[in-house]
Amino acid sequence: MKKESLEITNSLTWLFMDGLWMVGFPFLSVLMGIPTVVSGLTMIFMEKDLSTKWIDTSMLLWVLMNLGWILFEEMEMTYALEASKAMFFLSLICLGMAKYHSDGWHEVAAKFRRIRRLSKT
Repeated sequence: MKKESLEITNSLTWLFMDGLWMVGFPFLSVLMGIPTVVSGLTMIFMEKDLSTKWIDTSMLLWVLMNLGWILFEEMEMTYALEASKAMFFLSLICLGMAKYHSDGWHEVAAKFRRIRRLSKT
């Protein structure tokens, strides 16, 4: 599977994960987290460019942060909120590493898939 297809799969499963949570189906939302995490991990391991790899890792941490938040709010797993907070800060560190391995924040933003899609329109 090409990375672009994985990015689409990841975005769609993430959308369903958040949407199912929003409409009151937290269990299904957590289930949708599985393909979201798997596709995110696969994108990280497929990527050769180091700064993009850090950006993909940041995105995966964002997904894990969302899952932790769902587990905390819907299933009263108190440790999940603390884990989500850690994921947030780790995600920021990953973005800093992406900047370190690139020519600056503009390049990081250009590689961030959601921003990259907007710049093509």
